[in-house]
Amino acid sequence: MSTQQQPDETEKLLQFLYRAPLALLEIEPDGTIVMLNAQASQYLMPLSTGGLTNFFEVLRPFAPEVVHTIEGFAAESGSVVSNQRIAVQPRGDDGAWMYFSLTVEKLGHGSLMAALLDVTRVVEQDERVKLAIEQEAVQRGKAELAVSVLHDIGNAVTGLGTIVARLLGAEEWREEHAIMRLEEHLRAHLPGLNELLGDGKGEALIRYLAEIRVALRERASDLEESHARMAQIVTHISEILALQRRYAEETQAQTESTHCDVVQLIEDAISLQAAGLEKRSITLTRDYPRHAIAITADRTKLVRVFVNLFRNACESFDRRSLRNDENRIGVVVTPLTSGTVEVTIRDNGAGFEPNKATEMLESHASSKRSGGGLGLPACKQIVEAHGGSLTLESTGENRGATATVQLPTGAEAADTEARGTNEQ
Repeated sequence: MSTQQQPDETEKLLQFLYRAPLALLEIEPDGTIVMLNAQASQYLMPLSTGGLTNFFEVLRPFAPEVVHTIEGFAAESGSVVSNQRIAVQPRGDDGAWMYFSLTVEKLGHGSLMAALLDVTRVVEQDERVKLAIEQEAVQRGKAELAVSVLHDIGNAVTGLGTIVARLLGAEEWREEHAIMRLEEHLRAHLPGLNELLGDGKGEALIRYLAEIRVALRERASDLEESHARMAQIVTHISEILALQRRYAEETQAQTESTHCDVVQLIEDAISLQAAGLEKRSITLTRDYPRHAIAITADRTKLVRVFVNLFRNACESFDRRSLRNDENRIGVVVTPLTSGTVEVTIRDNGAGFEPNKATEMLESHASSKRSGGGLGLPACKQIVEAHGGSLTLESTGENRGATATVQLPTGAEAADTEARGTNEQ
């Protein structure tokens, strides 16, 4: 290929940025738009009342404090705004609010780059989960309200546990090694050091550095012990919360069945496990049918089942001895011709020996209870009470696992679930 025939790399880069699904803008310090890609134009045009010439004027009616922050950024470069959530309402779209995540970086004295990501679906999902919890609290009374409160406390404890885990995995203090290297260097040049400082002063300086190093080592050991104790305390609190939450749930007088969309149940469970997915940098893939699949079930209990299955998949990466692969979880929803819907949750985590699947689902004594107080045998009972089935599969250690849930759809699901509930 001749030089003239080779693609222009700059043109390719510009086309890539222009077609990117992320809104990108280059703006001047006064908000004047220098350049924007197609996605930015699509996002901002419905918000503008006087054309897309100034980013600040488009943004100011919805987020004046953010505009003020950008305008007041004095440094010549750096991060101005990071993942700031902004609520906007396009013109002529009563009630149809959209939500963007805004990041602004100052590239130089006269140039800023802004990036907008549509997070409307995430916000709506969070709102749906919040609304569902509030409605259930009202319908089920004080017991359900206690479950919600305990869940919020559990999330806070989970966050604390993540911080403690990071502290436990922190690198050794670099200062200690730096002082050790300095001691070795001074000891290698001790005659000259004594000549410079005075007879015996070199040895005194080295001893002083050694004392500092020992003190740092003792301080580090104390902190390590404190972090370990904190981890034990967090684990103990989590276990207490699990017991209290289970007790509160068991005091509910009756089970309420409602019409549910299976995909929505799964998405609610994913939202509640968002912290675990993010903590482990897990790539989550979804394969859903185009149309909704309705079942009649106790929404709260099934969400708890899926939360537990996702939590087990997340925690399996903590036990995996092979760390080369990317952490992945895939969820697939498949309508079957038998009047059932199948949900598979597949991970590439620690896995287990194939002959242990039955024991994990049947043995209450050996089954690990999750932070929500719901073990795999309890999950199996809830699914079977809805007329469905829960199975586990794995081909061996470090080869991942698959959880498969099958649930009946339509009126048959309601009759079966009601019978199963009465039997319990």
